[in-house]
Amino acid sequence: MARPWISTNLAISADGKISSVEKIPAKWTSEADHQRLHALRKDADALMVGRATWQKDRMTMGAPGNPLRCIVSRSGGLDASHPIFSEPGGAIHLLVTGNPEATAPEGVTVHHGDLTTFLDELATRWHVKHLHCEGGGELIR
Repeated sequence: MARPWISTNLAISADGKISSVEKIPAKWTSEADHQRLHALRKDADALMVGRATWQKDRMTMGAPGNPLRCIVSRSGGLDASHPIFSEPGGAIHLLVTGNPEATAPEGVTVHHGDLTTFLDELATRWHVKHLHCEGGGELIR
């Protein structure tokens, strides 16, 4: 089975640079931006984001159809008080690429390994055909 088709969406500043999580969390410049985000998520079987972006922007990754919500982190260690754990949505999957002993809050499926293997697993085990990645830039690279 082939890996999922991947689409991406990033917040870009007026000077053409990717929004940095070291600065302030992403803000909606308009309702049209917010609607566009949801339109991009609409047909995805899974959404993916890097941990720093997820944490800084307080992302719950909700979307029509409740796609899988995937977070990629070197270390794991998700904060159980994050709003993703109290908002409805698809199953939460955490890919930990660095810490083999990482755990996560109850209800999170933890995967250990690399992104390539995880993409294969999303396709074969979870039947993901379209993965929508929302950053950050390091994850997309």
